[in-house]
Amino acid sequence: LATEKFGNALIDLNSAIELDKNNAEAYKLRGAIYFNLKNKGKALPDFLRAIELNQEYSLELFDFIEECKKLDNAD
Repeated sequence: LATEKFGNALIDLNSAIELDKNNAEAYKLRGAIYFNLKNKGKALPDFLRAIELNQEYSLELFDFIEECKKLDNAD
């Protein structure tokens, strides 16, 4: 059930990003979904793009980014 909700949210966020490639919040939220789905390979670029577009997300996303990097190094 949770995976289905994540899937629906991803569809909406992908549409939002398609409409506005500078939508930092959409990248942040999509990254969070990928993170929760344990897809670090997709989460990390979205988190980094969100910060690129809105530096106010730096502190909020720092721990998530570090965790993605740890997971990446564990592969």
